[in-house]
Amino acid sequence: MAENRRLVKVFLASPGDLPDERKAAKFVVDEFNSLLAEEFGYQVELVGWEDTVSVFGRPQETINRELERCELFVGLMWKHWGTPPDISGTYTSGFEEEFKRSVERRLIDGYPEISLLLKEIDPEFLKDPGEELKKVLAFKKQLISEKTILFENFLNLHDFEMKFRRCITTYIRKLRAAELAKVYGQSQAPTSVSDKQQTTEENSHASETLLSVVGASFLRAFITKTEHVTEQEPIEGVEIARFRLLSSVVKNFENDEFTLGPHDANLIFCKGGRFKLGRPELRGLINSGLVHYSNENVPFWRWLAVIDGFKINMLPIYSFIKSSSATQVNALAAMRLISESIQSTMIDREIIINSWFAKDSTSEIKIAALKYLGDCGITSDLIIVHEEIDRNDNQTISAAIEAFILINLRDSRERAILALYELQPASINRNVLLALFDNDAALSTDTLLAGVGHRNSDVRHIVVELLNKRSALPIDIAEQLLTDNNVMIRYEAIKSYIFIGRTFSDEALKKILIKPGSNAGNLLALAALDTTGEACFTQLRQQRLRSLKDKELEDAVSVDTIYDRIPHFILIERQFKSLGGDLRC
Repeated sequence: MAENRRLVKVFLASPGDLPDERKAAKFVVDEFNSLLAEEFGYQVELVGWEDTVSVFGRPQETINRELERCELFVGLMWKHWGTPPDISGTYTSGFEEEFKRSVERRLIDGYPEISLLLKEIDPEFLKDPGEELKKVLAFKKQLISEKTILFENFLNLHDFEMKFRRCITTYIRKLRAAELAKVYGQSQAPTSVSDKQQTTEENSHASETLLSVVGASFLRAFITKTEHVTEQEPIEGVEIARFRLLSSVVKNFENDEFTLGPHDANLIFCKGGRFKLGRPELRGLINSGLVHYSNENVPFWRWLAVIDGFKINMLPIYSFIKSSSATQVNALAAMRLISESIQSTMIDREIIINSWFAKDSTSEIKIAALKYLGDCGITSDLIIVHEEIDRNDNQTISAAIEAFILINLRDSRERAILALYELQPASINRNVLLALFDNDAALSTDTLLAGVGHRNSDVRHIVVELLNKRSALPIDIAEQLLTDNNVMIRYEAIKSYIFIGRTFSDEALKKILIKPGSNAGNLLALAALDTTGEACFTQLRQQRLRSLKDKELEDAVSVDTIYDRIPHFILIERQFKSLGGDLRC
């Protein structure tokens, strides 16, 4: 509940040349309060010169009073230094006064926390910087030389949003960790009888923030029960499961990462009907479901429905929040399963997607994101997918190419196939290829011919097979394909020759279709058989034998051996068809 959240005031200082960044900062804070305030127990209030009320006196004094109440100072800077806050003062700009007052207060009181985000300056501006930019550059040089306050550069609005969001969440996590450590320390210290009531009230309030009222109430009852366990009223497995669930809800970065195990999650699902679970517990069950999602052994969807996760698009939020790699990966897999849209979430779609491909994202997250975009992405996503292709990361390149092709396929089959030809993937999912070429009637012969030289043998095989089906494989190309490293392509090339009336001897077919095995020449092992080549040879030979006249077929039978009875069986089959009636009589 909002009344149980601690208010954190954040002061945003900047000259007037960053209005878009100030609006983005407001969006990030609103986003945090909507999505994470309840979970963390902190509500963020953004304070800046826009929020000051006009009163008599020096305007900067009004701003400074607000500044004094803030515990986190975030300074933004680009090309402008700003204007002096008064006529005869010592400060050259309002930003300078706000920054220096915050530094002085930090040295005396230990707060506020100070973060600086400086926008990258285009080299063109540096050629003739002017007085304003010179002051900015001098300020930056001073920060570097003093090495007391760190700053970060940002490139554009999206980069700023990412870094400002991280600044806010990092500070809140730090506050939460310190508060939990304090609560833990107090719980370890001995208390007098007179202090017990006050301690209980404080812990009740903390529990209300971290665990929910019902969770804290269960814990107190559970502890009481452990002190009076009897055979008539033993501690039940489901109670232990809920106890573990609550312990997983209270997290600290100093501890091992821990989520509820599958067996306990299933116990709560099956036998926890008598419990009223708080929202932190429900989120803990969802987190457990996501961590174990790939094993399909935890009732994840039930808890997502209970917490209205479908209605408020929670899965994209879990894929976005940097908790654990497994949680993000499996949230993306779950989104892919139900084709969950990220268009209607409270967070901007582009911000979510950019977070999946951030520098600190693991390859597993990027691959899961690419698979999701392959199924659910839209045309505007092609830019970021192509950026991942350009990175040429061995771990993500295949998934990136497949996503790029599938997004294009939803717009145009022809464009998707051209992307396949342009990107030349060494390997590609067979199902993707089938989706590309399943409606071959819509593809021109020229489009198919363009794929004959593709580096991927599966692509070559499909287009050659489709060209043969149309009797459109040029004979000069067929001749080149007789030496292809894929036996099925060589098989299709031979078929195109047979179609125009050329015949092959058995020896010629064997030479083209059957390649020596890798163990050939090894006296201690049997030569590895090219089973696919053997099968293709057998099929073509049977077709040729069936095309012979009776006398030619009888001649072939006269020279067959016990190791090769195919001509004999074909002759019997042919004779049975003509003499079957007499044989049955």
